[in-house]
Amino acid sequence: MRQLLAERTGLPLTLAFEAVLEALRCLGATRLGVVTPFPEAVDERVRSWFSAQDFTVERMVGLASAQKCKVYTARISDAEIRDAFLAAAFMAVDGPGVEALVQVGTNLVCSTLVQELEAQRGKPVLAVNIATAWAALRQHGITDRLSGWGQLLSQH
Repeated sequence: MRQLLAERTGLPLTLAFEAVLEALRCLGATRLGVVTPFPEAVDERVRSWFSAQDFTVERMVGLASAQKCKVYTARISDAEIRDAFLAAAFMAVDGPGVEALVQVGTNLVCSTLVQELEAQRGKPVLAVNIATAWAALRQHGITDRLSGWGQLLSQH
């Protein structure tokens, strides 16, 4: 699919899952705490996928709705996301040996929290949407540093 789209558009493509890997490698992190919007069964696929790429998921929290294990990220308010990430999820996935905290699931928006979370947790926090934007910029030769969005964009 990637190759087909690139050929048809004549443009390089940036895929979120590849961007996350590239960003983690750039940050030098291999031991992860991961937050997802997914139910447990999908979380295990996320864990397996990271493992297949030579990363270790030390801890993981899924924020899927308890109602039939459905993912309702579009219905989660900014305040709920903030509370979940700051008060529970990122604290739950952080710990000794965790080198970076990672949020996956592009519809679960936490990009605006990254800078604050990094200051609070003292380590890189990687939001999938920030990683995707970073990779797209770099893929097009744009190497500007952007402050306010965490160390990936401000230092790499």
